[in-house]
Amino acid sequence: MELLLISKSSCRELLNMKWSDVVTGMDESSLRHLRPQPDEHLHRSFDVDGEAEILDWAQLHDLDGELSTLEAIQEAKSVRKLSLANACEGILLLMRWSSIGYWEAWEGRSFLYFDLLLPEPAEDIQMLYHEDTWAIVKSELARRSAKEYTQQVVMDWMRRRKELGETIDEKSDPHILPTMQSHTRLSEGLHHAVTQWNTRDDIEGILGREHLSAEKWGHDQWRLSTIVTTGLP
Repeated sequence: MELLLISKSSCRELLNMKWSDVVTGMDESSLRHLRPQPDEHLHRSFDVDGEAEILDWAQLHDLDGELSTLEAIQEAKSVRKLSLANACEGILLLMRWSSIGYWEAWEGRSFLYFDLLLPEPAEDIQMLYHEDTWAIVKSELARRSAKEYTQQVVMDWMRRRKELGETIDEKSDPHILPTMQSHTRLSEGLHHAVTQWNTRDDIEGILGREHLSAEKWGHDQWRLSTIVTTGLP
């Protein structure tokens, strides 16, 4: 699971720029001043890696360089030079460039971080990607401090282990302490990421998952397929 936090202003500036200028800028590393400052609590790709990914995508797809980037992608999609999935992949790469970073976690662990925020435990992993679920997550995390939430996650994890008959004694299992530290770090990271989304007007959260088609990333007006079809909100 990945929650990508994009700067809306940076994303708009990049997508409104002429496509040929974007390609040239990425090739010459001259657009780095447009990239928002990274958040030290989140992960983010290096500038050179983001540039390389965009250039690799550009080489695979023949777009009209005189149009704005978003218009070039939309035009290529309309004449079937791009599939919807490929068009959204391009948008996602540009969003990664426009991001302050991302939070990620294994899906199997995600239940631990979300179930205690929801009215009822999630029935399956798909529920953790629903827009309604994230509305609740954002609301509930806004009510709790990072310390409070992290402690709740660790206590819930310990309770689950006891119910399964597993030890919580680090002397009996050397993996206990590293696992607890991992849950602490990930829950703190989630709280921080959602707080940025909740409190910073220029930040939008784009939710997706590894190997998920880019057209299924995001929610509502910020769903990537919607942006390709109707433009930016």
